[in-house]
Amino acid sequence: WGLAIIALVFIVRLILHPITKKSQENMARMSKFGPELEKLKTKYKDDSDALNKETMKFYKEHGATPILGCLPMFLQMPIWIALWSALQSTFELRHAGFLRWEHIHLTWIKDLSQPDHLISLSQPINLFGWVPISGLNILPLLLGIVFFIQQKYFTPKPPTMTPEQAQQQKMMQWMSLLFPVMLYPGPSGLNLYILASTTFGIIESKRIRDHIKKREEAELAGKVIVDGGRKLSSGGGKGLPKPDKPPGKLGGWIASLQQKAEQMQRDQQRRKPR
Repeated sequence: WGLAIIALVFIVRLILHPITKKSQENMARMSKFGPELEKLKTKYKDDSDALNKETMKFYKEHGATPILGCLPMFLQMPIWIALWSALQSTFELRHAGFLRWEHIHLTWIKDLSQPDHLISLSQPINLFGWVPISGLNILPLLLGIVFFIQQKYFTPKPPTMTPEQAQQQKMMQWMSLLFPVMLYPGPSGLNLYILASTTFGIIESKRIRDHIKKREEAELAGKVIVDGGRKLSSGGGKGLPKPDKPPGKLGGWIASLQQKAEQMQRDQQRRKPR
């Protein structure tokens, strides 16, 4: 069953790869908007509502979608909930270990439906008064490490952020800290899934970034390369990057998400006291 969870991670990551790739390309494009966004920030430094409006307008004109940065993780949350439910209710998963057979035990995980106790405590304690700890669990600790690595080194950040974007970044940082704490008493099967998914995500992000870097270097060198059937050529690297028009259903879905995000932002601004 543990190998089935790893296989599920691979399948989900494969399905989400187009969105993950577009997210990384989108953030790479946004990283080049620093000078223009600084001008907007200086121009509207006393009017945060106007700054937010002009920033979103600028992103839209240049084909950038800030919401894409968090999208791959949020799309997996229903899978996390479903897996938690399955681990609690599926009889076959009870007492099913990970890489453990009758005479061969390659891991310490004895039961995917329970926390992965490496060491059990004789007397359970409550962390912060609400997180029960009955033993030393390794998977949540590893999860905290990979979350930190992902947030620190593999989460692209816009060069200039509006207050709402800065708030989103802080929320993601807090989530990276709170998730391992919340999942500490959780079933090891769920922690195994999230750990494997995050690790694969880091490797995937590294490969996508390397591809983007090579493509940009080729464009700056005046080469013409083919990516997904499209020919790309460089104009010497001058000016702002041209927006990519997302094709097909994926592009339309992303555009609708962008419109909903902008509408929510406008509604929030209207509710603010004048």
